[in-house]
Amino acid sequence: MKAFFNELFDYNFYCNKKIISECIEIHDVPNKTLELFSHILNAHHIWNARITGNSSKFNVTANS
Repeated sequence: MKAFFNELFDYNFYCNKKIISECIEIHDVPNKTLELFSHILNAHHIWNARITGNSSKFNVTANS
């Protein structure tokens, strides 16, 4: 099970870096895209905090 989660985390890390790289290239990223990606990153942070038993520093919504 640990190998599965490591693989999943590696995949998410790779994809998030790819999205960030593409957004940097675009320069004028639509607000909805930024909101959705922020939601994804915050949700990842919250789940990682839950798995490790730490408290989360973020909410799922960007404006919370």
